[in-house]
Amino acid sequence: MTAPTASIVVCTRNRCASLEEALADMVNQRLSERSGGYEIVVVDDASTDDTARVVARVGRQTRTVVRRVSAEGRGVARARNVGVSAARGRWIAFFDDDQRTEPTWLAELLNTAERTGADLVGGPIEVSLPDGVAVGPVVRGIYGELPTQRQRRRGITPPPGGGNRLVHRRVFERIGLHDEAMITGEDTDLSARAEAARVDFGWAPRAVVRHLITDERLDPRTILAYGRKAGAAKAWVDFKRLGRWRIAGSAAVVLAKAGANAMLTLLAMLRRSQVDLIDCRARASVFGGYLAKTLRAMSTGDPTQ
Repeated sequence: MTAPTASIVVCTRNRCASLEEALADMVNQRLSERSGGYEIVVVDDASTDDTARVVARVGRQTRTVVRRVSAEGRGVARARNVGVSAARGRWIAFFDDDQRTEPTWLAELLNTAERTGADLVGGPIEVSLPDGVAVGPVVRGIYGELPTQRQRRRGITPPPGGGNRLVHRRVFERIGLHDEAMITGEDTDLSARAEAARVDFGWAPRAVVRHLITDERLDPRTILAYGRKAGAAKAWVDFKRLGRWRIAGSAAVVLAKAGANAMLTLLAMLRRSQVDLIDCRARASVFGGYLAKTLRAMSTGDPTQ
């Protein structure tokens, strides 16, 4: 069997309903005849629901090659690496099981890579909320929106996000796979290592994916938990990049921002703006996660603690 040009890796765990919707978009990707085709590799990270049956059913209903491979339930970084190992394409695209996109998504990423010569290409991630729900830019950032409001305001092109990126296989050969010690933030870490290795990045503005956020994930306690994890992941990446003592400067900056955020929280309370208040609390959770991880890493020299 001729190897495809691209492999789409979709990691999943106990989300068979949203996975089926995501795969419906994946099997309908439109590529030109000269593109060489693509396959879909679903990494089942020890699911206990109907994931296996969903993947088998989707595979029977399409001419696109859909393969399911098993991971051991050791987290998303390990699952992504299992997908990379199983993929047969020279280009590996990553898509999440709670996302939707258009039939031109993969073509936009591949065309950008061809046009720019980039080995790592990303595209926008839009947070899609239930009807009538509003959240602020911090919460949107916690749930993966790219570019963030701050990046858009400053005209910054962000590094590719985990659920919307295309990576040439030689990038992994050059810098290694995802860091399996990381519970979250493995995609940010990979981009940081690629940037340090001077890998060429590309940006495909029309390769848009929508990250579907359900009602239960908008519970304030859940938002704060995600914020703490996001902050801890950023600290881990910074620790690896800066080292045990240089990260203290970064922590000092974060501490100053936390003080400013306390004032913003007070203003939000006075205005009785629930959206702004949750955003401030979410920002505080990110700062708290960052500082807690940094202090532990500095004291032990080990960011895995």
